[in-house]
Amino acid sequence: DALRRASELGALSRLAGAMSGQAPYRLTLGVVRGQSELTLTSPLAGLALDLPAPMKKGADATWPLRVETRGVAASGDGSRRDSLRIELGNVAQAQYVRDLSGETPKVMRGAIAVLDALPPLPESCGHAVLNLPAVDGDAWQGVADRLQAPTDGVVDAAAEGYLPRTVALRAQSLAYGGRRLSRLVAGVSQDPVDATWRGSLDAEQLGGYVEYRAARGPANPGRVHARLARLALPPADVESVESLLVQAPATVPALDIVVDDFELRGKKFGRVEIEAVNRAGDGGVREWRMNRFTITNPDALLSGTGQWQPGSGAGRQRMVMDFRLELVDSGAFLDRIGFGGTVRGGKGHMTGQLSWA
Repeated sequence: DALRRASELGALSRLAGAMSGQAPYRLTLGVVRGQSELTLTSPLAGLALDLPAPMKKGADATWPLRVETRGVAASGDGSRRDSLRIELGNVAQAQYVRDLSGETPKVMRGAIAVLDALPPLPESCGHAVLNLPAVDGDAWQGVADRLQAPTDGVVDAAAEGYLPRTVALRAQSLAYGGRRLSRLVAGVSQDPVDATWRGSLDAEQLGGYVEYRAARGPANPGRVHARLARLALPPADVESVESLLVQAPATVPALDIVVDDFELRGKKFGRVEIEAVNRAGDGGVREWRMNRFTITNPDALLSGTGQWQPGSGAGRQRMVMDFRLELVDSGAFLDRIGFGGTVRGGKGHMTGQLSWA
């Protein structure tokens, strides 16, 4: 309770909302060469953590906690530094080197591991290695939202230094926004200048390179840039993708996506290119403007531009698209999209406008 009331501790105080109970602990303080050092240990028995897996803990479970700080040799500029080490059972561990010359410690570099061995400290910033059985991305997004400062919606400047800028992730499954990725391997890094996340993803459902720039106010809704070698959307995922787009622009910014091998409901469409942005339509209703939409395969080339207004609440879905279809083999194209045996061979082209509401 005292930790929850200590609002000056920022994110740590807000994290205390997920804790309940109490646990015994031992704290040792000392001074070595004029610099304070501490060691905190606790079995955490009696304390429950209401967090998503793998950080969820019952009050009866014992997770040995050890937190220690030790002074390190002064840098060339004479500033005081220390090493902070955190161990939480066999679940997580972290190590940081901090500059103590300012009013609050400033993290110079750090390493984090969850269900994996602690990696060596990088030359700068922070690096994390995560080896997880299953990840509920929506639940962890909720935790991240709670840790944000309520005044400006950003992470405390002091706490931000403890977060990694590069992440190596392995997960048997990742669920987020209604979609599930299986056997995911990802390596991502955050640009320290514009906070854009960049990295490579590989899973059973997709593989390729992705950039994500978060929204920064209405004037800059952010952007997803992806160059994927493959992407498969099974029937169960189609509705979840549509619902994700309905929430735009808060959760999905502008899109610039190219997929070399796109599969939808088991049908291989070939290469797909999409460039779309959010904008306010009539009455302030958000809509997607498709500046480019193409599907290319050996049988046909479909290109178009248009607008799509997702249906939400009492609003009705509306779509208007100007298109051009170049057919190399009409029969093969119809086979590809699920109308096999309708036509054999045939070439031609078609232009027009599709609309429905």
